[in-house]
Amino acid sequence: MRQDDRQILGQLAFKSYESRDYKKAYLYYSELYREDLLNERDFNSMLVSVKYLNKTNADNFFIEGTKKFPQSLHIKRNYIDFLIRKENYEKAEKLVDEILSEYPNDFYAIDLKSIILGKTNRIESAIELMERKISSPETIKRSFKGLSKEMFFSFKTYFQVLEERLDITKTKQTLFELLISDGKGVDNINFIFDKADFPDTSLFDKEVVIPNTKIASLVREYENIFHKLDTLFKRIENVQIDRTLIVEKRAIVNNLKEFIHKVKGLIASLYNEEKKVQLTKSFQSKKVFLSYSRLDKEVALKIYEALKKKGYDMFLDEYKLEINDYLQTELESRIKESDYVVSLVSKNSLLSEWVGHESIRTLIEERYENTSKKYISVVIDKDIFKWDYYVTLIDELDVKLDNLFELTKKAFKLKVSTRLYDVSRERLIQLRSNLGDILYRIKEYLSIDFTNDIEFDKNIDRIEDYVNKPRPTYKKAA
Repeated sequence: MRQDDRQILGQLAFKSYESRDYKKAYLYYSELYREDLLNERDFNSMLVSVKYLNKTNADNFFIEGTKKFPQSLHIKRNYIDFLIRKENYEKAEKLVDEILSEYPNDFYAIDLKSIILGKTNRIESAIELMERKISSPETIKRSFKGLSKEMFFSFKTYFQVLEERLDITKTKQTLFELLISDGKGVDNINFIFDKADFPDTSLFDKEVVIPNTKIASLVREYENIFHKLDTLFKRIENVQIDRTLIVEKRAIVNNLKEFIHKVKGLIASLYNEEKKVQLTKSFQSKKVFLSYSRLDKEVALKIYEALKKKGYDMFLDEYKLEINDYLQTELESRIKESDYVVSLVSKNSLLSEWVGHESIRTLIEERYENTSKKYISVVIDKDIFKWDYYVTLIDELDVKLDNLFELTKKAFKLKVSTRLYDVSRERLIQLRSNLGDILYRIKEYLSIDFTNDIEFDKNIDRIEDYVNKPRPTYKKAA
């Protein structure tokens, strides 16, 4: 290969590497590699590309690189990182120890060693090593010189070391397994850990004491980790590193910290038989789905809070749906899981495709699926019992359907998808077909009149009385 071609190829390779286009970089470096024209820097860049592309022959490349450039710390560090990614922790630790025996203050090697310790469940040793590094005068000196990159990498490594410990899902699973192995589980313990709200803290002692068990050791370990992380956050407050990263990590830590704080009381109660009975009872509260129109949100929130205080496990999409939940699937699932559906009945709700869908789903289950689910209508519109209410609603539904039909025709004419209108139209047609049954159900069975705000507390008590009665037999309208 001519000198000019070699130079151009090297420039193209390094430019691709710097822009993180590892596929192109590898292709260019391969040409130079075949001609044995790679210097230390380029060989290392090729190895990084191979690592990120996860090439099958990557290990052979790294072995060759360490032999060809035995003094290159960059190649050795990348090889260790590659081995960690492949979960070959034994070999990775052997290589990193070799570096640290010669260069005990090599920052990158310390980070890699910490990650290996974390991955092999030697968390306290990993934290101790990171603490020594971050507290060293040399690190502080470098960061004050403006080289805050070192603190940035240290910060990221710290969280990489604690990755599994800070995963709240894995934490719940670990706690669950420890409780079961210790014979302290309750029938619905998994449900307890998945709940957003914990029981009234009056169930717990002010000074929570957990017996000296494996689970107590785990909780103490978490408390120690939180203390270390608080120190870390304070240490980096004046260092110029990515603030978004800090905010993100703080949120993760605070979320887990709050969970551990609450669950500590929960666990302590499971080791106290009297409190365990109370605790189990508190989590056997019945699930209530509150169905309402957005236009009646104020009343819905008031009823939601009142029933929640009564001890019911309430579902209200205002609080419980997550971003990116598929709305129809999630609502149907919640209705199916609920023991009761409390439906706020008003003109707004009866004309709502969503509330109508929820009501129909519940009535179908009551009628055909032999469930213990109860449909409780809460009337907040005084006009509901007027004779002309039904036909008035039908007229308004027809206006909605006519508008959707016109929009569908227009979309069809424009050769664009009509799905947006089709789904709403199908729901409204279903609602129109079932509206007579819904109104019959509301009129023939107990409906609780919430139109008088003075009687609000009494009406909440009436809901509570009603849900404890046997489910009424459904009579089909003539």
